[in-house]
Amino acid sequence: MRALAFLHPAATAARRQDCLAVFYVISDNLILMKKTTITVTDAARNFADCVNRAHYQNTTFVLLKNGTPFARLVPDNEKVCPGSDLAEILAKAELPDGEARAWHHDLQAARKTLKAVADKWR
Repeated sequence: MRALAFLHPAATAARRQDCLAVFYVISDNLILMKKTTITVTDAARNFADCVNRAHYQNTTFVLLKNGTPFARLVPDNEKVCPGSDLAEILAKAELPDGEARAWHHDLQAARKTLKAVADKWR
């Protein structure tokens, strides 16, 4: 994965803290995604524009509060595979014994690294 960064044209000297940079992230599957950092205040003032840019231009916004990343506004174009669909696909897969054992071992190791999600509302 590579990231190309440059200062956004709207980031004049007076507004550099409001709109820091635009990052173009080039992933392994060659999808070009823009990643823009803006303050929470600017996002609130231009919310409709941010939502439209996230949807139509595949832009991810990193919202800054007091200069630190606080939240993200991301496009909803991820492909989701529910567990039931994955189980159905895996049931139909025919793997050689060695590969099946290795896959099972990797799955068990991955499950051990999972942690329960903390309930923030308690």
